[in-house]
Amino acid sequence: MRIGDLQTALGRPASTVAFHLRALASANLILQEREGREVYCRVNFSALDEVLQYVKQDCCQGVSLPVFVNAEAA
Repeated sequence: MRIGDLQTALGRPASTVAFHLRALASANLILQEREGREVYCRVNFSALDEVLQYVKQDCCQGVSLPVFVNAEAA
């Protein structure tokens, strides 16, 4: 997705989006590619999967999480 499209979809200032995208890119959770003047971002699914595996196995082991009920479905 182009950064400009992402900013429009989120409805946030470009500087805010750029700040967070920089953090995600430095953590290797997103990949950025430049095509001319446009910068495209895409999720690095393998890196994101590693984070999720860590959270599920190591970080939150023994922690009980609340069960959320969808109020609309109830």
